[in-house]
Amino acid sequence: MQHPPKKRIRKTSRRWPVWLMGAALVLSAAFVLLLPAIQKTFPAGRLDYEIVESTVRTIATREAEQLDTVTIYPDGKSSYPLCMRNGALMLEQNGTLAPIDQTYQTRILETLTRITVQNTVTQDAAEAADELEAMGFSAPLCRAVVRYLDGSEETMEVGSLVHGGTEYYYRWSGAPGIYLCDSGVLETLSVSQNLLLPFQQVSVVGSLVDSLRIQNANGECAFAFETGTRGELTAPCRYPVADDTVQTLLTAIGQFRLGAYEAPLTQENSAAYGFDQPLCVLQITQREGLSNVITEDGTLTTAQSPAQSLRFVIGREEGDFFYTCAYQGDIYLISRFLAETLVQADWRRLISRTPAAMGDRPLGEVVFELPDTTVEVRITRTEILPEGSEPETDAGGEEGSRTSATLNGRSMPQEQLELLLDGLNAFTVEGDIPSNAVYAAEPRWRITLVTETGDIRQLEGYRLDVFSDAVSVNGVRCHYVYNQAIDVLMTGLV
Repeated sequence: MQHPPKKRIRKTSRRWPVWLMGAALVLSAAFVLLLPAIQKTFPAGRLDYEIVESTVRTIATREAEQLDTVTIYPDGKSSYPLCMRNGALMLEQNGTLAPIDQTYQTRILETLTRITVQNTVTQDAAEAADELEAMGFSAPLCRAVVRYLDGSEETMEVGSLVHGGTEYYYRWSGAPGIYLCDSGVLETLSVSQNLLLPFQQVSVVGSLVDSLRIQNANGECAFAFETGTRGELTAPCRYPVADDTVQTLLTAIGQFRLGAYEAPLTQENSAAYGFDQPLCVLQITQREGLSNVITEDGTLTTAQSPAQSLRFVIGREEGDFFYTCAYQGDIYLISRFLAETLVQADWRRLISRTPAAMGDRPLGEVVFELPDTTVEVRITRTEILPEGSEPETDAGGEEGSRTSATLNGRSMPQEQLELLLDGLNAFTVEGDIPSNAVYAAEPRWRITLVTETGDIRQLEGYRLDVFSDAVSVNGVRCHYVYNQAIDVLMTGLV
């Protein structure tokens, strides 16, 4: 039997698909066109000059008293002159001299009179003449021209960021080399003149704050505070707030500080700074009282703080670290880190999740009402400070008193009371009640808490489904709890 002839496989050279060759040509052309922009973005990716020294050192010092004027050219901002008068730097504006903020004055004088470099690129800038543009010196990020009383003049310039590093190219006319400096030099010589002007800083004492009202993207809410440790939500409804949450809010208020001064607030710049549609509006009232303050020499003392009412309008985000803020007709920058708690505040997340916990308010009476039983616990605290004896600690953690209790009129063991108090503090809601929830008209259980001073808080549970109850706190329903929670809480009481 004759086999069919085998097919002959033609040997061909490997060919690139036409579309792939076209794509390669397009990419090559794009790279050529974008090469100048790439080189501008990464100007110092590789230099022919290695760093010859790697130690931080001060290459020169100058006497501040010998300064006459300094002209600062910050990146992207208007230049401005500073004059040394009577040992202090003054900002010259419209022919008059104004004092500048002491902190910035110290930073500027330190930068100008103590010439400190991080590394040395080359001892002779002439050897790197072809690389100066790549180092950013054709358009420096910032520059300062210093004139001395003897008529001499010196210039310092900060070039571009070293590619892949954290330092900047730097040169100073008092030395022939090219160096590297840290970001502190750039930050100091990039300060706008508005930042230099001192202003009256706000001072809010958290422990003296009476009320706080917040308007933000989450709606409007208000809080009332008592003695700096307790507080409650007063709008849009009255609801308890846990003591640790109160402390968080008061700490955020107490740390609120104005940052850099920007400009006067006008109708023309209001929208540009975000104040036509602000992120947040804060209204704070503080009562008069004593507060702890630290003096300039670091001594802790007490001082009288005045009653005050403050209003801050937070306009928009300014970069990654700041918000714009309007206060008393002026615009400032404020720290996002310090203000974030207030800007993002949502009363639904701030109200207490442990509604039966009374914080530092000792309970005097607890009443449980269920369909088939009522349990009444009365708590009594008796002072025990006989002469020569050590103070004892009661079930509530207070020294100098002994706690006893009755359960439906009969003496209640101390261990049982402690379990009840711990259970009330641990009674935690599980989540928000759905907006379309339907629950029973009458409560399935009720807990009435009465403090020693007569404050009353009433919790009620309304059947929500087979697994959970909607919890009402003084008539306001926000959360639900699993229906076994009430049974766990009453373990040992019936």
